[in-house]
Amino acid sequence: MCEIFPEVNYCCYFCSLRVGILFIAVASIMTGGAILSGLENDAEASYEQSTTMIQAGSIVVENTDLLFLYRHLLDFVITALTIHGFAFVIAGFFLLVADLIDESGFAQVFVWLTLLNIIFGTVALLAMGVHCTLKETRCLLNMDWLESAVFIVTCFFYYALYFYFIMVANSYVVNGDTTVEIK
Repeated sequence: MCEIFPEVNYCCYFCSLRVGILFIAVASIMTGGAILSGLENDAEASYEQSTTMIQAGSIVVENTDLLFLYRHLLDFVITALTIHGFAFVIAGFFLLVADLIDESGFAQVFVWLTLLNIIFGTVALLAMGVHCTLKETRCLLNMDWLESAVFIVTCFFYYALYFYFIMVANSYVVNGDTTVEIK
Protein backbone atom coordinates (compact mmCIF):
# COMPACT_ATOMS: atom_id res chain seq x y z
CA MET A 1 0.00 0.00 0.00
CA CYS A 2 1.07 3.59 0.42
CA GLU A 3 2.94 4.44 3.59
CA ILE A 4 4.24 7.87 2.60
CA PHE A 5 1.17 9.66 3.97
CA PRO A 6 0.58 10.12 7.71
CA GLU A 7 -2.15 7.93 9.17
CA VAL A 8 -5.16 8.99 11.20
CA ASN A 9 -7.49 6.91 13.37
CA TYR A 10 -10.64 8.98 12.93
CA CYS A 11 -11.98 11.41 10.37
CA CYS A 12 -12.19 14.92 11.83
CA TYR A 13 -11.51 13.44 15.30
CA PHE A 14 -15.05 12.20 15.87
CA CYS A 15 -16.26 9.73 13.23
CA SER A 16 -14.91 6.43 11.97
CA LEU A 17 -12.85 6.19 8.83
CA ARG A 18 -15.65 4.51 6.91
CA VAL A 19 -18.18 7.23 7.72
CA GLY A 20 -15.47 9.78 7.00
CA ILE A 21 -14.76 8.46 3.52
CA LEU A 22 -18.48 8.47 2.79
CA PHE A 23 -18.54 12.16 3.74
CA ILE A 24 -15.37 12.79 1.70
CA ALA A 25 -16.83 11.03 -1.35
CA VAL A 26 -19.95 13.19 -1.27
CA ALA A 27 -17.85 16.34 -0.69
CA SER A 28 -15.60 15.45 -3.62
CA ILE A 29 -18.53 14.90 -5.98
CA MET A 30 -20.10 18.17 -4.83
CA THR A 31 -16.79 20.02 -5.27
CA GLY A 32 -16.46 18.81 -8.85
CA GLY A 33 -20.07 19.72 -9.56
CA ALA A 34 -19.59 23.19 -8.10
CA ILE A 35 -16.44 23.78 -10.16
CA LEU A 36 -18.11 22.66 -13.39
CA SER A 37 -21.29 24.63 -12.65
CA GLY A 38 -19.29 27.75 -11.88
CA LEU A 39 -17.36 27.43 -15.13
CA GLU A 40 -20.54 26.95 -17.13
CA ASN A 41 -22.21 29.89 -15.42
CA ASP A 42 -19.22 32.20 -15.84
CA ALA A 43 -18.72 31.32 -19.49
CA GLU A 44 -22.45 31.26 -20.22
CA ALA A 45 -21.71 28.12 -22.19
CA SER A 46 -24.22 26.46 -24.45
CA TYR A 47 -24.21 23.54 -26.84
CA GLU A 48 -24.08 25.88 -29.83
CA GLN A 49 -21.01 27.67 -28.46
CA SER A 50 -19.15 24.43 -27.86
CA THR A 51 -19.85 23.09 -31.36
CA THR A 52 -18.88 26.46 -32.87
CA MET A 53 -15.58 26.45 -30.96
CA ILE A 54 -14.81 22.89 -32.08
CA GLN A 55 -15.55 23.72 -35.73
CA ALA A 56 -13.67 27.03 -35.66
CA GLY A 57 -10.29 25.39 -35.02
CA SER A 58 -7.31 27.49 -34.05
CA ILE A 59 -7.28 31.09 -32.84
CA VAL A 60 -5.72 33.84 -34.93
CA VAL A 61 -2.70 35.14 -33.01
CA GLU A 62 -1.39 38.69 -33.29
CA ASN A 63 2.29 39.52 -33.22
CA THR A 64 2.26 40.63 -29.59
CA ASP A 65 3.87 38.01 -27.36
CA LEU A 66 2.05 39.24 -24.24
CA LEU A 67 -1.34 38.89 -25.93
CA PHE A 68 -0.34 35.42 -27.15
CA LEU A 69 0.65 34.41 -23.60
CA TYR A 70 -2.51 35.91 -22.16
CA ARG A 71 -4.81 34.02 -24.53
CA HIS A 72 -3.03 30.71 -24.03
CA LEU A 73 -3.01 31.13 -20.26
CA LEU A 74 -6.75 31.77 -20.32
CA ASP A 75 -7.30 28.64 -22.41
CA PHE A 76 -5.07 26.65 -20.04
CA VAL A 77 -6.90 27.91 -16.96
CA ILE A 78 -10.34 27.06 -18.35
CA THR A 79 -9.19 23.63 -19.55
CA ALA A 80 -7.40 22.95 -16.26
CA LEU A 81 -10.45 23.87 -14.19
CA THR A 82 -12.65 21.63 -16.35
CA ILE A 83 -10.28 18.68 -15.94
CA HIS A 84 -10.00 19.54 -12.25
CA GLY A 85 -13.78 19.40 -11.78
CA PHE A 86 -14.15 16.11 -13.65
CA ALA A 87 -11.28 14.57 -11.67
CA PHE A 88 -12.96 15.48 -8.37
CA VAL A 89 -16.23 13.88 -9.51
CA ILE A 90 -14.49 10.72 -10.74
CA ALA A 91 -12.38 10.44 -7.57
CA GLY A 92 -15.50 10.91 -5.45
CA PHE A 93 -17.29 8.11 -7.29
CA PHE A 94 -14.30 5.80 -6.77
CA LEU A 95 -14.32 6.56 -3.04
CA LEU A 96 -18.09 6.11 -2.85
CA VAL A 97 -17.80 2.69 -4.50
CA ALA A 98 -14.92 1.82 -2.16
CA ASP A 99 -17.10 2.64 0.83
CA LEU A 100 -20.23 0.89 -0.40
CA ILE A 101 -18.61 -2.41 -1.42
CA ASP A 102 -15.84 -2.26 1.22
CA GLU A 103 -13.04 -2.49 -1.34
CA SER A 104 -9.93 -0.56 -0.37
CA GLY A 105 -8.43 -0.70 -3.87
CA PHE A 106 -10.92 1.89 -5.09
CA ALA A 107 -9.98 4.11 -2.16
CA GLN A 108 -6.34 3.89 -3.28
CA VAL A 109 -7.42 5.16 -6.71
CA PHE A 110 -9.04 8.12 -4.92
CA VAL A 111 -5.81 8.80 -3.01
CA TRP A 112 -3.60 8.99 -6.08
CA LEU A 113 -6.13 10.69 -8.35
CA THR A 114 -6.79 13.38 -5.75
CA LEU A 115 -3.07 13.87 -5.12
CA LEU A 116 -2.48 14.36 -8.85
CA ASN A 117 -5.50 16.66 -8.94
CA ILE A 118 -4.06 18.79 -6.12
CA ILE A 119 -0.72 19.07 -7.92
CA PHE A 120 -2.42 19.91 -11.22
CA GLY A 121 -4.71 22.40 -9.46
CA THR A 122 -1.76 24.13 -7.84
CA VAL A 123 -0.16 24.60 -11.25
CA ALA A 124 -3.48 25.95 -12.55
CA LEU A 125 -3.70 28.37 -9.60
CA LEU A 126 -0.22 29.66 -10.35
CA ALA A 127 -1.28 30.14 -13.98
CA MET A 128 -4.35 32.02 -12.72
CA GLY A 129 -2.07 34.30 -10.74
CA VAL A 130 0.04 35.01 -13.81
CA HIS A 131 -3.13 35.52 -15.85
CA CYS A 132 -4.38 38.06 -13.28
CA THR A 133 -1.12 40.03 -13.43
CA LEU A 134 -1.39 40.31 -17.23
CA LYS A 135 -4.91 41.72 -17.17
CA GLU A 136 -5.50 45.33 -16.20
CA THR A 137 -9.10 45.43 -14.97
CA ARG A 138 -10.97 42.22 -14.18
CA CYS A 139 -9.04 39.00 -14.04
CA LEU A 140 -10.64 35.87 -12.63
CA LEU A 141 -14.39 35.29 -12.86
CA ASN A 142 -14.87 39.06 -13.29
CA MET A 143 -13.35 39.78 -9.86
CA ASP A 144 -10.88 42.55 -9.17
CA TRP A 145 -7.29 41.76 -8.18
CA LEU A 146 -7.96 41.63 -4.42
CA GLU A 147 -10.95 39.30 -4.74
CA SER A 148 -8.96 37.10 -7.10
CA ALA A 149 -6.02 36.96 -4.69
CA VAL A 150 -8.34 35.97 -1.83
CA PHE A 151 -9.92 33.33 -4.09
CA ILE A 152 -6.52 31.85 -4.97
CA VAL A 153 -5.40 31.77 -1.31
CA THR A 154 -8.72 30.15 -0.34
CA CYS A 155 -8.14 27.50 -3.01
CA PHE A 156 -4.74 26.71 -1.49
CA PHE A 157 -6.41 26.16 1.90
CA TYR A 158 -9.01 23.99 0.17
CA TYR A 159 -6.19 21.88 -1.27
CA ALA A 160 -4.78 21.50 2.25
CA LEU A 161 -8.20 20.19 3.35
CA TYR A 162 -8.19 17.71 0.49
CA PHE A 163 -4.70 16.61 1.49
CA TYR A 164 -6.18 15.74 4.89
CA PHE A 165 -8.93 13.85 3.07
CA ILE A 166 -6.19 11.93 1.25
CA MET A 167 -4.68 10.99 4.62
CA VAL A 168 -8.07 9.73 5.86
CA ALA A 169 -8.67 7.64 2.72
CA ASN A 170 -5.13 6.28 2.81
CA SER A 171 -5.55 5.32 6.48
CA TYR A 172 -8.67 3.41 5.46
CA VAL A 173 -6.65 1.62 2.80
CA VAL A 174 -3.75 0.76 5.10
CA ASN A 175 -5.64 -0.08 8.31
CA GLY A 176 -9.08 -1.02 7.07
CA ASP A 177 -12.19 0.06 8.90
CA THR A 178 -11.42 0.90 12.53
CA THR A 179 -15.02 1.12 13.63
CA VAL A 180 -15.44 0.07 17.24
CA GLU A 181 -18.35 -2.31 17.62
CA ILE A 182 -20.41 -2.07 20.80
CA LYS A 183 -21.58 -5.43 22.13
